Amino acid sequence: VRRCVHQMKKHKTCDEHDRLVAEMLQEAPEETFEALATTFEERVRRGPAEGEDTWEEYEVTLLRKTPEADRPSKFRGISIIHTMRKLYFMVLADAMGYDSIPLGETQFAFRKFYRATEVIFILRQLGEKGKEFQKDYHILDGDIYKAYDSVEHIVWIEAMRKRGKAEVGIKAKLREWERNKPRFTLLGHEKTEPVSRTRSLEQGDPAAPMDFNAVMDLPIKAFEETCRKNNWGINLHNPEEARRQDVTHHTSHTLPLLVFADNYWSVSYTHLRAHETDSYL
Repeated sequence: VRRCVHQMKKHKTCDEHDRLVAEMLQEAPEETFEALATTFEERVRRGPAEGEDTWEEYEVTLLRKTPEADRPSKFRGISIIHTMRKLYFMVLADAMGYDSIPLGETQFAFRKFYRATEVIFILRQLGEKGKEFQKDYHILDGDIYKAYDSVEHIVWIEAMRKRGKAEVGIKAKLREWERNKPRFTLLGHEKTEPVSRTRSLEQGDPAAPMDFNAVMDLPIKAFEETCRKNNWGINLHNPEEARRQDVTHHTSHTLPLLVFADNYWSVSYTHLRAHETDSYL
């Protein structure tokens, strides 16, 4: 708990109900951390105790994407969740070993030692090498529509179980999601009743990017396997060097896809292969 508290970012606003910011927790005495550890452990195993603040409800403010916004798709939501809820999710992710979740090499977002600039560098290198070796490379640029909102909880459960994560941790997080009931606010005064949710990752959850990566890794690996079977993607070896080293197209040096969060780029030698890839995706 202490480690997670000191990892929380400073100068962040707080929910109007708990009025608790990270700096206050970071200055707390040792007894506070011990009490929080006991409370969180009980919450993981049995859920919130009777009468305990369950952090169930919070507000999602809908902001216009454009001045003439006139339908839901033209608004985006922004929310501030309870600081203690953020801490609980951080502790839960740490206990479940989120940092040790194995991911494929083509996902560059929300990972240590991986950056967006590397994706840009690789794509630029493909352009330069294509000219150098007189090769045509066809790059398909795609985006997953409403990526966070489209995550099904059952798919997240499958992803966590496949990676051997503790069932008690999976159930604890799922319990929080199921109890979660946001109210949507429009123009500062129009409020909905609390809305239950059966899918989507929670906005403001510090572990949400890692949850998203874990879920995305399953279809990414399935797509890469399909690429190997269908001979899609490009070989990163110089063709002459590949022949010298007896490197086949079905090696780890084949690049079919680059991914950064919910954006992806598939790479092919011909427009026909690019069309086949697009149809599959």
